[in-house]
Amino acid sequence: MIKYCPKPINKLMYRLFSISLLILFFLFTKNVQAQSVEAEGIVNIVSGTGDIGGRDNNIRYIQVQQFDDPVGYLTSNDFNNAKNGEASYIVEPHPYWIKNLASDARAEWVSTIPDVESDMSTTLFAFKFNSPIDASSIRMDIAFAIDNVVPYEANYGIYLNEVSMKCAAEIRGSYLSENFDICRADVKITKGENILYIIDGNDYGPIGIILSADLYLNPQESLFGIGGGEVLAASTEFVPTPTETPVPTATIIPTATPMPDLTATPPATSSATKGGVTSLPEAGGFNLNLVLTFFSVGIWGYYFYLKYRII
Repeated sequence: MIKYCPKPINKLMYRLFSISLLILFFLFTKNVQAQSVEAEGIVNIVSGTGDIGGRDNNIRYIQVQQFDDPVGYLTSNDFNNAKNGEASYIVEPHPYWIKNLASDARAEWVSTIPDVESDMSTTLFAFKFNSPIDASSIRMDIAFAIDNVVPYEANYGIYLNEVSMKCAAEIRGSYLSENFDICRADVKITKGENILYIIDGNDYGPIGIILSADLYLNPQESLFGIGGGEVLAASTEFVPTPTETPVPTATIIPTATPMPDLTATPPATSSATKGGVTSLPEAGGFNLNLVLTFFSVGIWGYYFYLKYRII
């Protein structure tokens, strides 16, 4: 026979049951907005950290011809020439460009010329960074603005060690607003120097890019953040810069409409340096999301056991 739970206990369990529903709703909405990403290492790349008018030696470039068909466009020589090319200039943003990134105020615009006033052709930028470990899988959360566009056709235009990255939102970028994307690649990352390449497509007028990117090395992603861990600073030749960078997950970004390029104003002149952050997770760690999830599921099971238990 089925024995129903006494009213006082039933009332208490009903309240706990309601609380557990609220907890699960909170966890769901929280993780829809910010998906948890655990990784063996995290590297932050920031453009133009330094003084306006100086050069960023960790961002090199070569100018390449404009193209219509991206298939087979770049060769190993192009990538090699880009990483060994001239250092980019840290420049004042053009009046029509956004001033900086809301997600990372450290980032500055970089360009191929110091005054951003001449017509410049399409450019392949090479962003050098140091990895603290070897890795074979990468997730990159990137915030950027660009004049004019990433020539984004069939996941084309962003490369990691010459391997094309597949990005979630097919965006071409804009200099009028901050753009977000999440890109992934199964590519060999070695401890030490590696290169992120981005093509800046430009028909005429000034050229420039500003970005902040978090690279998760060997990531393990989960909806409720199971398998958490605290993050500790790791040894790196980059200068550690404390920062709290949000992980963008809303990857549906409107594609910028074609727009004419611009004339520009000259910047001030001074010296510049490059900075970055590298970190590694500590093994283990307390995960509140996991505890709350098990608590809520346990309350559900115990509630139905007491309410409809069979004796």
